[in-house]
Amino acid sequence: MNLKEHADNLAAQVVALLKVTPSYHDAQAKTAETALREYRDACSVEWVKASATCEALLIAPRTLVRWRQEDKIKEGTHWQRLGLSGHCVYNVPAITKLMGPAISPALPARCPV
Repeated sequence: MNLKEHADNLAAQVVALLKVTPSYHDAQAKTAETALREYRDACSVEWVKASATCEALLIAPRTLVRWRQEDKIKEGTHWQRLGLSGHCVYNVPAITKLMGPAISPALPARCPV
Protein backbone atom coordinates (compact mmCIF):
# COMPACT_ATOMS: atom_id res chain seq x y z
CA MET A 1 0.00 0.00 0.00
CA ASN A 2 1.49 3.37 -0.99
CA LEU A 3 1.21 6.56 1.06
CA LYS A 4 -1.72 7.94 -0.91
CA GLU A 5 -3.77 4.77 -0.41
CA HIS A 6 -2.86 4.81 3.29
CA ALA A 7 -3.99 8.45 3.60
CA ASP A 8 -7.25 7.67 1.81
CA ASN A 9 -7.91 4.76 4.18
CA LEU A 10 -7.25 6.99 7.20
CA ALA A 11 -9.57 9.65 5.83
CA ALA A 12 -12.34 7.08 5.33
CA GLN A 13 -11.90 5.87 8.91
CA VAL A 14 -12.12 9.41 10.29
CA VAL A 15 -15.26 10.14 8.26
CA ALA A 16 -16.83 6.90 9.53
CA LEU A 17 -15.88 7.83 13.09
CA LEU A 18 -17.42 11.28 12.72
CA LYS A 19 -20.70 9.72 11.58
CA VAL A 20 -20.76 7.28 14.51
CA THR A 21 -19.78 9.85 17.13
CA PRO A 22 -22.10 12.85 16.80
CA SER A 23 -20.74 14.40 20.01
CA TYR A 24 -17.37 14.90 18.32
CA HIS A 25 -16.65 18.64 18.37
CA ASP A 26 -16.92 20.42 15.05
CA ALA A 27 -13.62 22.23 15.60
CA GLN A 28 -11.82 18.95 16.22
CA ALA A 29 -13.48 17.39 13.19
CA LYS A 30 -12.36 20.27 10.98
CA THR A 31 -8.84 20.06 12.40
CA ALA A 32 -8.69 16.31 11.72
CA GLU A 33 -10.02 16.75 8.19
CA THR A 34 -7.54 19.57 7.54
CA ALA A 35 -4.64 17.48 8.85
CA LEU A 36 -5.67 14.54 6.67
CA ARG A 37 -6.01 16.78 3.62
CA GLU A 38 -2.52 18.21 4.21
CA TYR A 39 -1.13 14.71 4.71
CA ARG A 40 -2.78 13.51 1.48
CA ASP A 41 -1.40 16.53 -0.40
CA ALA A 42 2.09 15.87 0.94
CA CYS A 43 1.85 12.23 -0.12
CA SER A 44 0.89 13.21 -3.65
CA VAL A 45 4.08 15.24 -4.13
CA GLU A 46 6.76 13.30 -5.92
CA TRP A 47 10.10 13.69 -4.17
CA VAL A 48 13.11 12.96 -6.37
CA LYS A 49 16.85 12.57 -5.82
CA ALA A 50 19.30 15.41 -6.37
CA SER A 51 20.54 14.01 -9.67
CA ALA A 52 17.04 13.94 -11.17
CA THR A 53 16.32 17.40 -9.75
CA CYS A 54 19.47 18.85 -11.29
CA GLU A 55 18.66 17.26 -14.62
CA ALA A 56 15.10 18.62 -14.59
CA LEU A 57 16.12 22.13 -13.50
CA LEU A 58 19.29 22.27 -15.64
CA ILE A 59 21.46 23.20 -12.64
CA ALA A 60 24.58 21.81 -10.95
CA PRO A 61 24.32 19.70 -7.77
CA ARG A 62 26.31 22.32 -5.90
CA THR A 63 23.56 24.85 -6.69
CA LEU A 64 21.05 22.73 -4.73
CA VAL A 65 23.42 22.60 -1.77
CA ARG A 66 23.94 26.36 -1.90
CA TRP A 67 20.18 27.03 -2.11
CA ARG A 68 19.64 24.84 0.97
CA GLN A 69 22.45 26.53 2.90
CA GLU A 70 21.20 30.01 1.99
CA ASP A 71 17.57 29.06 2.85
CA LYS A 72 16.43 29.88 -0.67
CA ILE A 73 14.56 26.57 -0.67
CA LYS A 74 12.77 25.54 2.53
CA GLU A 75 13.01 22.17 4.23
CA GLY A 76 9.71 20.31 4.15
CA THR A 77 8.37 22.31 1.22
CA HIS A 78 11.15 22.18 -1.36
CA TRP A 79 13.44 19.50 0.07
CA GLN A 80 13.66 16.95 2.88
CA ARG A 81 16.21 14.56 4.35
CA LEU A 82 15.95 10.80 4.04
CA GLY A 83 16.56 9.53 7.55
CA LEU A 84 20.00 9.66 9.09
CA SER A 85 21.82 9.08 5.81
CA GLY A 86 21.92 12.80 5.05
CA HIS A 87 20.65 12.24 1.52
CA CYS A 88 18.05 14.74 0.35
CA VAL A 89 15.09 14.54 -1.99
CA TYR A 90 13.51 17.49 -3.75
CA ASN A 91 10.09 18.70 -4.84
CA VAL A 92 10.79 19.85 -8.39
CA PRO A 93 7.41 21.56 -9.06
CA ALA A 94 7.69 23.59 -5.83
CA ILE A 95 11.26 24.66 -6.61
CA THR A 96 10.27 25.57 -10.17
CA LYS A 97 7.35 27.63 -8.87
CA LEU A 98 9.60 29.42 -6.34
CA MET A 99 12.61 30.08 -8.54
CA GLY A 100 10.73 30.47 -11.83
CA PRO A 101 12.74 31.99 -14.68
CA ALA A 102 15.73 32.50 -12.38
CA ILE A 103 16.54 28.81 -12.90
CA SER A 104 16.62 28.78 -16.66
CA PRO A 105 14.66 30.74 -19.24
CA ALA A 106 14.60 27.65 -21.44
CA LEU A 107 13.00 25.49 -18.73
CA PRO A 108 9.69 24.01 -19.88
CA ALA A 109 6.53 24.81 -17.92
CA ARG A 110 6.29 21.22 -16.73
CA CYS A 111 9.51 19.47 -15.80
CA PRO A 112 9.85 15.89 -17.07
CA VAL A 113 10.73 14.02 -13.88
